[in-house]
Amino acid sequence: MFRFTIALFIFICALSSYAAGGGVIKEIVFSGAKDGSHPNVVQIKIVGGFEQADCNRHFSAIRVSDENQHLISFVMAAFMSKEPVKVVLASNDKYYQDRCTIVRISNVY
Repeated sequence: MFRFTIALFIFICALSSYAAGGGVIKEIVFSGAKDGSHPNVVQIKIVGGFEQADCNRHFSAIRVSDENQHLISFVMAAFMSKEPVKVVLASNDKYYQDRCTIVRISNVY
C-alpha cells in the first residue's frame, strides 16, 4: 500500500507541472540566438490564455531545436488559419520570467 501511495503522489506531481489552455494565436515572435531576453524561442501570444497558475497567462514559447520543428510548423499553420489551439505548458521550464515552454499543441474541435 505504501508503494502505491508513493506512486500515486509522484504521478499527481508530474501532472501538476503541466497545464493546458487555449485560444487563437494572436501573435508570433521568432527570437534568434542573440536575443538578449529570450534567445532561440518561438513565442506566441494567445487569446483566451493559459490555465497554469505559475505561468504567464498570455505568452508561451517553443524552444528552437530539431526535435521541436513540427511544433513550430503547427504554430505557424494555426496562426495563419486563425483556428483555436489547445496548448500544454511545462511550468518547470521557463524561458523568461514567468513564461513557460510549450510541450504539446493541438487543434481544438
